[in-house]
Amino acid sequence: MRLADYLKQHEITPEQFAVRVGIHFTTVYRLIAGDSMPKRSTIRAIVEATKGEVRAIDLIEDEEERKVG
Repeated sequence: MRLADYLKQHEITPEQFAVRVGIHFTTVYRLIAGDSMPKRSTIRAIVEATKGEVRAIDLIEDEEERKVG
């Protein structure tokens, strides 16, 4: 599941999610927009915070799709 879809489905703002994961809210916005590749530690934190609903491959594929498209 894409991060944006997860946030919408669970009615969580990027700012709230950033606090939950322990990252800056601008990082969440960049990940949603596909403007940055997340660090491994960020990927792990997101997968853990979403209980696996957002998978590592979802975060990586989002970024790769935007580079190609």
